[in-house]
Amino acid sequence: MELIEYQRLYEREKFYWWNVGRRKILRDILERYLPKKPSRMSILDFGCGAGGNILVVKDFGEVTGLDISTEALKFSSDKGFKKLILGDATNLPFDAASFDLVMALDVLEHIWDDRRALSEIKRVLRPGGSLLITVPAHRWLWSEHDEALHHLRRYKSSELRDKLRETGFIIKKESHFVFSAIPFFLFHKLKRFILTLMGIRRPADTLDIIQPPLINNLLLRWLDIERFFMRYRAIPAGSSLLMFCRVK
Repeated sequence: MELIEYQRLYEREKFYWWNVGRRKILRDILERYLPKKPSRMSILDFGCGAGGNILVVKDFGEVTGLDISTEALKFSSDKGFKKLILGDATNLPFDAASFDLVMALDVLEHIWDDRRALSEIKRVLRPGGSLLITVPAHRWLWSEHDEALHHLRRYKSSELRDKLRETGFIIKKESHFVFSAIPFFLFHKLKRFILTLMGIRRPADTLDIIQPPLINNLLLRWLDIERFFMRYRAIPAGSSLLMFCRVK
């Protein structure tokens, strides 16, 4: 991503409904599906970005953050990451069986060879280790937001499921989430289509996703409802896709 997008992400993680609500969902998944261990876990945040994910897992064990961007690591350091590694997701600088848990949260869509990245994740996980992964969902939701964030793809659930199983993961939990974002994506796609017809072409940006405080709070409450629902059922559609897996 561009430096300005890391800066925006760093700032939004504190208050933006998507970031705050997603952290609650991810923590809920970890509390429900992580195996109970007598000691603290060794955790890898695979593509740690601006560092907001440490708020999800810092109570579960010792967290190592990895990213290919030096700018991202600077922001992660400000968030409280102590162990930060500059590295390539398709050639991880760790020994085999180094971690109990890997989190790959909205990272895989940035990597050309996503199968190689998944193989590397499996290599550094200990036997019985866990992977928590999220990706942007539904190809038909592709928008200028994806372009601004340098996404290479959005995923169908069957595509991610097949790649995980081929790599050697057992999927324990699968669900879409952030259903409430779909109307926003469709609105922006329609707006861009109309502007294109008018001969107006704007550079891809993420400035227009911030909502007024009242709307931000309402959307956060909606994600709380989704979080409750996900405890019992999978949500069939949403702008994001989540899978929790174990190594075979």
